[in-house]
Amino acid sequence: MTPGESVTNQIARRSKSNLAFALSTLSRTRKRDMMTFYAFCRVVDDIGDEDTAGVEVRRQLLQEWRDGLTQGFPHPDDLQSEIAELPKRYPIDRAMMAEIIDGVASDLDHRFYETHEEVLAYCYKVACVVGLVSIEIFGYTNLRAKTTLWRWVMPCNSPTSSAMSARTPATAAFTSLWKT
Repeated sequence: MTPGESVTNQIARRSKSNLAFALSTLSRTRKRDMMTFYAFCRVVDDIGDEDTAGVEVRRQLLQEWRDGLTQGFPHPDDLQSEIAELPKRYPIDRAMMAEIIDGVASDLDHRFYETHEEVLAYCYKVACVVGLVSIEIFGYTNLRAKTTLWRWVMPCNSPTSSAMSARTPATAAFTSLWKT
């Protein structure tokens, strides 16, 4: 650890991510916020993948993250404090970030997906929502960014399919965008 290095930069460095280079064209604030979001994704994914702790312990840790995002962290650490600030600076629904955690939590069951729609719903949570949050931080200005992202992850589905029938904040946002 380098003295004065933020927790988000430490997480990116430990994961040997080249994200900092990829974000070099962003303003200092947006780069910092993307690093924070990356660190959040890395931490919750590591909780889901960590096999030294039991499944129920990992499920509880993910639930604590989820509750903290949606209701506020009772005693936030540095990363939790930083991630809690993102929805104050960008139009990011906290429930969307909770969907990422829900996707990671589904990994704990290590089940195979029976249908194509189940796979798409999983991909939506662990990939598309990451992209949706990221473009808000990037500061996109063209609505096509959202519709294109949606179509990459859900090429065979519409928001009215059975996989997307449960209306979440993120899926509801696309009901009107799908036809564009």
